[in-house]
Amino acid sequence: MSTSRTFRILRRTTLTITAVMVLFATNLTGASATRALTGWACSTPPGYVYDEVQYSYQCSQSSWTSPVYHVLAPYDGLTACVSATGWTYDQITYTSGCSFLGTTATTFHLRQPVDGLWACVVPSGWSYTATATTFDCSYTTGVPSTKFQLVH
Repeated sequence: MSTSRTFRILRRTTLTITAVMVLFATNLTGASATRALTGWACSTPPGYVYDEVQYSYQCSQSSWTSPVYHVLAPYDGLTACVSATGWTYDQITYTSGCSFLGTTATTFHLRQPVDGLWACVVPSGWSYTATATTFDCSYTTGVPSTKFQLVH
């Protein structure tokens, strides 16, 4: 195993252990615990997204590796592996960093909904005033999709 790979594994392990220790040390539960969590974790708490996934023994309860997520709170302009409730996205791209299979996976350019924003999906409680045909929101390369101009 290379030195750089060993360092990455140790760094991720340290980050995960630190996050768990903070949660236990402060005895946080529920929503308070999720607000405190940013870093590598075994699952994604409600209201959070992840921007990278890797396989590791950190969260495994067997001899098999399991996914470990780089968890963070959504923010405008973040490219994440999943979308978040109350957010929309204006572009889909593909990367291996979000893949569970080692190939490429969909990523979402998150946006806070505002009037006039061109978005790939219309969030709950919003409507749209216009549509446009684009490739920005396509799940299949080369296949056109629709963007919506949001209005609240």
